[in-house]
Amino acid sequence: MKQEKNTVQFSEIRSKGCNDIEVLERFLHGIVETATSKLRQRKLKTTEISICLVHAKSENRLPLEFTFSIKPTSSSVTIYTEIINRFKEHYTGGEIQGFTIQFDKNTLASA
Repeated sequence: MKQEKNTVQFSEIRSKGCNDIEVLERFLHGIVETATSKLRQRKLKTTEISICLVHAKSENRLPLEFTFSIKPTSSSVTIYTEIINRFKEHYTGGEIQGFTIQFDKNTLASA
């Protein structure tokens, strides 16, 4: 088994940032769809996803970061619900300018 790290960065949602929770949730939904399709293609046993939400520079706040584990058999709806719940737990307002999502993948060694 080998350990892989993959980082996907989504920056510049808008040049000034975005504080509309519904728009932010739509971005997260798109990210989940992309992530789950990649997970299933690689025959992963388990994956830890770390999400970092970067505030607009004018906000002068630390990024929001949260991590959780999923199984590749989890449905995209389950993963999306988990991400949105974690996002709502951590989001305290302010404009979000970008996302960084990191997948720590435990892949099965190819035979």
